[in-house]
Amino acid sequence: MKKAFSLVLLFALIFPIAACGKSDGAFLYEEEFNMDEGLNEEEDSPVKDDSEEYVYVSILGLVQNPGVYVLKKGSRMYEAINEAGGVIEDGDISTVNLVDIIEDGTQIIIKPMNENGGNSAQGIGSDGKVNINTADSNTLCTIPGIGPSRAKDIVSYREKNGSFKKIEDIMNVSGIKEGTFGKIKDSITVY
Repeated sequence: MKKAFSLVLLFALIFPIAACGKSDGAFLYEEEFNMDEGLNEEEDSPVKDDSEEYVYVSILGLVQNPGVYVLKKGSRMYEAINEAGGVIEDGDISTVNLVDIIEDGTQIIIKPMNENGGNSAQGIGSDGKVNINTADSNTLCTIPGIGPSRAKDIVSYREKNGSFKKIEDIMNVSGIKEGTFGKIKDSITVY
């Protein structure tokens, strides 16, 4: 009798456990959440649709989240700045044309305002390049390889000869030759 009772008890314990493994709940779980699918890389990628083109933009300076962003081709400057969380306090957007269309590889630098509320970096375009026709001596000194005396030479040259027509004309300034030009050409512009 003890043996029969033990078998009944064992059967009573095993049967519900075996039945639970085959319940409809297990199948519902598998249907609702399929572990084999994993992440859909196309949905998680910044570039979701091959029919749309995207551009990369670097946003630096006084924005909430500086970094590199992927935007749809044709996006405007203000959209790029918004992607970076917007301009933070003391950020000056007066040198940035907020409606410019972003090109691939654009770098946006939001500079600080000076004490008078103006832009501390007069002559810096929305692409971060220094305009050698309008920049003051202090701004010209932000160009890699241009010190205070060379910056004064650039301003003096402009005053005597007028605006530079193309960036290569800066080699007409005393002390700026091909080697220096090669170092600064990607940092300067004329417009």
